[in-house]
Amino acid sequence: MGRSKLKTLKSDQIDLSRLPTQKIADKVRRIMDAIAAGTCYTSFKGKRMRYDRSVISIPVNREYRIIYDKCSNGIFPRTVMSHESYNGTKPAS
Repeated sequence: MGRSKLKTLKSDQIDLSRLPTQKIADKVRRIMDAIAAGTCYTSFKGKRMRYDRSVISIPVNREYRIIYDKCSNGIFPRTVMSHESYNGTKPAS
């Protein structure tokens, strides 16, 4: 059985079509909306990376992470990565 491809909404800040379930995509959207509204990323157990302090990783669940970039005018989502990909490479690379 193939995975169903999710649709990315116009309001999505990043592509969510590669996520395996609608439940995970909805959780990513809730986290991104809360952060865009001013909630601190640490509220979601997010942390800045040691190798590059301008990269922020926020866990979605045990299998996925949202990667943010910190700029002088805020933080902005870059991608959603599987934990396997996240552990295998540095997301800033």
